[in-house]
Amino acid sequence: MDRPGCSCLNIPSMLTVVCLWAIGTVGALALWQWSPPFIDATYGIGHQPFELLGMFLSMLAVGTVLWVGRREDNPDGKHWAGALLWLLPVLAAIHQVSEYATPSWDWKCYVGGAEALLGGSTPYADCYLYPPLLAQLFAWAYPWFHLLGEGLGLGAPKHWMLVFFTWHSFQVLMVGLTTLLLNRLARRHGLSVLLAAAVVALLLLVNAPLERTIRHNQVNLIVLNLVLLALDRVDQRPWLSGILVALAAHIKLLPVVLLAAFVFAKRWAAAWGLILVGGLLALVQVGLSEPSGMWGDFFDHAPQFVQGEYFRDNSLTGLIFNLIRVPIDLMGGDIKGWQGPLRLIGMCASVGAGAVVLSRMRLRTDTDWLGSMCLAVMLLVSPVTWEHHYVWALPLSVLSLAKFGPTQPARVGIAVLLMFGLPTFDVFPLSYHRLVGLLMLLRLHIGQGVQRTEAEAASS
Repeated sequence: MDRPGCSCLNIPSMLTVVCLWAIGTVGALALWQWSPPFIDATYGIGHQPFELLGMFLSMLAVGTVLWVGRREDNPDGKHWAGALLWLLPVLAAIHQVSEYATPSWDWKCYVGGAEALLGGSTPYADCYLYPPLLAQLFAWAYPWFHLLGEGLGLGAPKHWMLVFFTWHSFQVLMVGLTTLLLNRLARRHGLSVLLAAAVVALLLLVNAPLERTIRHNQVNLIVLNLVLLALDRVDQRPWLSGILVALAAHIKLLPVVLLAAFVFAKRWAAAWGLILVGGLLALVQVGLSEPSGMWGDFFDHAPQFVQGEYFRDNSLTGLIFNLIRVPIDLMGGDIKGWQGPLRLIGMCASVGAGAVVLSRMRLRTDTDWLGSMCLAVMLLVSPVTWEHHYVWALPLSVLSLAKFGPTQPARVGIAVLLMFGLPTFDVFPLSYHRLVGLLMLLRLHIGQGVQRTEAEAASS
């Protein structure tokens, strides 16, 4: 039986939007290359394609909302107000993509990993930190972008900026999908069409982690959308749900935590889909991918990355590390030689906290709630949790506003504000506001779950 508010995704409409997005993205480049006298640029010829991209994507976004809205029978004022609220986060993302178009350090790491693979060497020789799949996808896609660049007459010796342009545009598509899936999540948990649209729009419009995700060209929205799609389809297509989470886990390893959600909810087909597809893909990479040994390189290389040293790292590891380091630094001391033990203590605390949350989840079967809690656990157990990772807390925030907003608006509102509303800064201990907000919501949900379990036991 479908969960309340759960309906089929309109796949033909979604594919149509994807095709129009691709046409708009290429169209912006083509118009830039044509350079007719009726176009100009604010920041010069180098930035002009991004401004043109903003125009094409805005036309697509507005046209999509009008097209979808007019297909409804007798649309009224509330219907169009909801459509406008759906449109606002996408327009905000388009603005950011159009205005800020500088490849980030993260992006250069993706490119470095892909170029290493194209050259026949390991992607883990420099700063690439992810499982092999992302670098492999970039390496596979690059020759096609090279052909596109040659077809458009772009004279660059390499066409990685063309890949960046497409990736930058792709972030808008991801924001649109996030908006759709969060709205469906809110509807499944009792919010009206208009209220769901208002809640999601507010969360996405005032959202520093989302802004940082786009600005730093991060993969967090892809991971989030794969998980949200898995939760949306778990009733109708449980095997597909498992496959989607397996793909997310091959982009960043942390989504393997979602296996707990499937097990607790007794969604065995989804659990086996995650295990089998994720394992099969890893085995193919180990046995057939070149160069060999990439997974071993990943596990050797990832722990070398800095952990705990930056105040904006909102992980428990970072908090514990700096609770010791900062007082010693203030007294003129030095923790040289203690970094390793402090990080180990922080990791033990992170894993312990994650285990406590998972143990409190085991008696619930609501996959939306379990999946949202697992996304929050990913933030808890990660050794490094930058501000942009906190987009993974969006589903739990939607559920919190739907369930506890009417009865505890101040508590939920403060937690959401701490995670999304405040900008990023590096001031100890104030920079840990996102972690505080997350812990507030987790405590609220865990306490509610314990009370429900006790009440059910008493009634039985």
